[in-house]
Amino acid sequence: MRDCPLRSCSFTAQLRWTVVMLCRVIALAGLSEALRLVRIDMPSVVIRGEPLWLNCSFDLESDDLYSVKWYKNNTEFYRYLPSEIPPGQAYDLPGVNVDVSRSSAGSLFLKKADLKTEGHYTCEVSADAPSFETVRTEKELKVYVLPRKGPAIRGTKPHYRIGDVVNVTCYASATKPPAVLKWYINGEQVRPEYETVYPIFRDRDHLYHSSLGLTFKAESRHFAYGTMKLKCTATVSGAYSLSSEKIVVAVDAKRTGSEDDKPSITGAQESYHVGDLVNVTCSYSRYGRPVSNRYLVHYPVRRLESGRQEMSLGLRFTVRSGHFVRDEMRIKCTATLQNDGKGPPLVTSSSASPSDSTYSEKEFMLGGSSSHRSSGLHVSNHYDAAGV
Repeated sequence: MRDCPLRSCSFTAQLRWTVVMLCRVIALAGLSEALRLVRIDMPSVVIRGEPLWLNCSFDLESDDLYSVKWYKNNTEFYRYLPSEIPPGQAYDLPGVNVDVSRSSAGSLFLKKADLKTEGHYTCEVSADAPSFETVRTEKELKVYVLPRKGPAIRGTKPHYRIGDVVNVTCYASATKPPAVLKWYINGEQVRPEYETVYPIFRDRDHLYHSSLGLTFKAESRHFAYGTMKLKCTATVSGAYSLSSEKIVVAVDAKRTGSEDDKPSITGAQESYHVGDLVNVTCSYSRYGRPVSNRYLVHYPVRRLESGRQEMSLGLRFTVRSGHFVRDEMRIKCTATLQNDGKGPPLVTSSSASPSDSTYSEKEFMLGGSSSHRSSGLHVSNHYDAAGV
């Protein structure tokens, strides 16, 4: 065979290269019109017991659909073949309960999620002839378990005295992931140094049990109108929150031994009925000059061994229905202090401006009503001092 001229061979090689590149361009152009999977739409988190939709979006372009298949952790549980009757078919798989009647080529409906529903879900779409192309994508699904009710608060007592140690614990049971607990006193979040974080327990169902302790000494500032509100919140993954609240009552029948200037009320019962006799005494002791005698009834000033002077004021009456407002009757005793004797008393009436006064008070809220219903006894303390 004769060798071709150099110029002729060069032209032939260039022609072949051009033909190959043209074929590649044509092939790529054909692929651009083939099957394209757009996305898979499904929630990343579902609550146990709730239904959910799984959506697989795809674009066939010029191809025909051959099949849509769904997998959970690489195990097929549903397929849709438009050439078959019926086109949709589900396979048994723990945690995946498909409603075939509500499912289609691009959408899948799961009736109820449980813990076994969690996993990686894959949508696989295949085109028919001539391309027979297959595309797939996946997404992870997590199952959360919320507590059936608010967290439990345990360890509270019916009543607390000023100075008592409050030691309570908040429990959140059977959640997934573990609940984050927080304590509040009268609506204000507690500082971490008063909390005790206990280890999280995981049960046989793979659910978590969380607990958080709270320990502090009860002070008068913790009680508003004789009650203190302890609140615990349980939050799961920052999106789902439940809370529980307990109201505890302060009882201060006699002093705790502190030198705080506040009166004490003695003789009160835990509850009253209409017609009962209320017979209470308000006592107040301090160093220095006593409260003006015109504010005292029946009881003389008594000097204690500690050097303090005690003033007492008695109150005696029969309970009537008119004494109750919203099933509560309030009895308040206010102790008003004098200055050093060079001027008038710092408070001349209970309605004086606090900025011109130094006083402390004790208030009782007595439960009851005209229907003879009784409730607990509530006590509150208040202290105010000008310039302090």
